[in-house]
Amino acid sequence: KAVVSTQSTGNNRVETMQAMNESSVVVSQLLRVFVPLEPRYAAKYFSNVETGLENFPSSLSSIAAASRVSLLPQFLFKLCVDILPLGSREEIIRWCSYLMAGGEEPNPFFKNLVADLKQNNSSNNNNKGVCGKVYKNGEWAYTCNQCKQTPTATICNDCFKNGDHKGHDVSFTKIAGGAFCDCGVSESMKESGFCSLHKGYSTQSIEQPINVPEQFSLISEAVFRGIF
Repeated sequence: KAVVSTQSTGNNRVETMQAMNESSVVVSQLLRVFVPLEPRYAAKYFSNVETGLENFPSSLSSIAAASRVSLLPQFLFKLCVDILPLGSREEIIRWCSYLMAGGEEPNPFFKNLVADLKQNNSSNNNNKGVCGKVYKNGEWAYTCNQCKQTPTATICNDCFKNGDHKGHDVSFTKIAGGAFCDCGVSESMKESGFCSLHKGYSTQSIEQPINVPEQFSLISEAVFRGIF
């Protein structure tokens, strides 16, 4: 058994070395093709987008998308260490920017990405489980005696307008600074008193995930592995 285990380990090492040698050859081919060109061509290739280059080697075109991404850290490392001028920070940043932007112009790409994430985050905040608005000192709030479950439970103006308290015993309360709106908090209010935007943690997740493009995430991770 010990002999078989040793032989198996040896075979695995040989296969690993062969795979490393093969990837090194491919990376060298990629460098020869892309270094003389603008970074956007390499970025399109690693993002599995048509490069638009004539006479592009078919052997490189046939590499699957996942394998292309796996080659990117080695490609970028060799590019930064062996090819780009020593200390050329601007050129390294330019290559990384194009790679993460998938071949698009980096400035508008990142501007649009940030805008999308802000909109996503804003949408999540508008549909979170509880309101949690912190009152200013002396601000007025609503108290609904039918809906509250604790003596101090209050509802802010927006949540009252978006809720249904018709026919309820409602009063105004002057709030000391630091208190917050209880809409969506089941321990403080009945669910029937929640507004249309805040349905509590029992029916909505606390935080919706931010949707980042999958390809951007894969390429960005590979870029950072290549330069750090």
